[in-house]
Amino acid sequence: MKTTSKIITGMVVGWLVISGIMLSQTGWANGKFVTSSVNIPSYGNPMKNSTSMQHNPTLDLTTIPVATLSEAEKTALIYQYREEMVARDLYSYFATVYPDAVFSNISKSEQQHMDAVRVLLDRYSLPLPTGYANFQSTFDTLKAEGNSSRQAALEVGLKIEMLDIEDNLKTIKMTDNEDIQLVFTNIGGASYNHLRGFSKALNTNGYQTSVDISKYLSANEVNSRGSLQNKLIETLKDQGMVVPSKSSNKSWLHQGNKGQQGGNKTQQCSKGNQGGNQDQQGCNKGQQQSNDQHRMNK
Repeated sequence: MKTTSKIITGMVVGWLVISGIMLSQTGWANGKFVTSSVNIPSYGNPMKNSTSMQHNPTLDLTTIPVATLSEAEKTALIYQYREEMVARDLYSYFATVYPDAVFSNISKSEQQHMDAVRVLLDRYSLPLPTGYANFQSTFDTLKAEGNSSRQAALEVGLKIEMLDIEDNLKTIKMTDNEDIQLVFTNIGGASYNHLRGFSKALNTNGYQTSVDISKYLSANEVNSRGSLQNKLIETLKDQGMVVPSKSSNKSWLHQGNKGQQGGNKTQQCSKGNQGGNQDQQGCNKGQQQSNDQHRMNK
C-alpha cells in the first residue's frame, strides 16, 4: 500500500509540475497573449518557422519573373500583411472568450494568409512588419466591440472579411505583377469562405444581425457547403477583368473597366494603360487603405 501511495503521489506531483510549466508559458503577459507552443506568436507579431506557402502547389511562384514594384505595390503588401495580422489576432483573442470554433479555425487560416504575403515580402526584399502600426486603433476598437457580446464578436468577423475582400480586389486591379495577383486572388477568395463561416455562426446562435453581407454572398451561398474560393475571380470577371487559370503565367488583362466603374481610382492604376506611373494617377494605396480602416471602425 505504501508503495502504491508513493506512486500515486509521484504521478500527482509530476502532473502539477507539468501543469505549472504550461500555465507559466500560456496566458496574458504585458498585454499580449503568449503560449507554450513555439508556433503561435504573441499578438502583433509574425509566426516563426511557418512554411505553409511552400507546400501549396497552386501558389508556386518560381516560374513567375520577379518584377519591379512601385511604391503603391510595396505599400499594398505591407498593408495586407498587417491587415491579416489584425484579423488573426482578433480571432485568436475571441477564441479565448467565446466558445465558437469559427474563431480559432479562421485564425489559423489568417496565419496562412500572412505566410502567403510574407513570401512576396521576402521575394522583393521588403522588411517583415511587426506590430499593428496604423492598424493599432482599428485593433483596439474592434477588440472592444467584440468584447461587448458574443454576437458583436461574430459581427466583427463579418466586417473584417468584407474589408479584406475589398482590399484584395483593389490590389489585384492596381497591379500587373502576376505573383501579387496570384497570391491576393487566393487569399481574397478564402475570405468568402470566412464570411460564410461567421454568418453561419450568427444564424446558428439565433442572432439577427444588422451587418449586411448581401453584396458578397447570397442567402443560398451562406447556406451552401461547397468552397466559395472562386467568388473573387467571378467578381473580377463581372467587373471586366479577364482572369486566366491560376497555373498560367501570362499577364492578366484589364479590359475597359474605368467607364463601367464610375471612376474607381483603383482602375486607373493599370501600368500597361497608364505608362507605369501609378503614383500620379491618384492611386496612393496608403490613402485608399486608410479610408478603409476608417470605414471598418464605424
